Amino acid sequence: MVAFNLREKQWFQEQQLLSLPSYNADTLYALPFTPFFISIMLTAAEVTESNAFLQKSMDANKKIWATRGADARFAAETKRAAERTTWRQMSGMKLLMHEVGHVGNRPFMIGFGVTALGCMYIQTKFTDEMRANSLYWSTFHADGKKEGGH
Repeated sequence: MVAFNLREKQWFQEQQLLSLPSYNADTLYALPFTPFFISIMLTAAEVTESNAFLQKSMDANKKIWATRGADARFAAETKRAAERTTWRQMSGMKLLMHEVGHVGNRPFMIGFGVTALGCMYIQTKFTDEMRANSLYWSTFHADGKKEGGH
């Protein structure tokens, strides 16, 4: 017997089925091989649904293909650099607020806030009498009444 490829084998089996004396659906589905021409018969709704699915997958593939290659990567990096600011590009209060937003930094930020509030409270309670008796204050901030502690 001559070796056939799959398409020729299916065609040959379809021709044999067409020559059967009692041709009906029960006979076809009772056979071990479902003919090729029966398996591709679809309704109009199924064809429309299939075409819509294939069109959507083709659009997705085109989008993926457009992001490949050196030029596409360069364009994506340029767009990303123009649109957003990374923490390396931030400074000052903007960077501080960015870092406060991280969950892992919250305990440190709470400690920083408590310390800052404590310092502000102590500074407001620092009277003129305390300043006069303070070696540090009288040496570095006053009019020099006392000499340094060295």
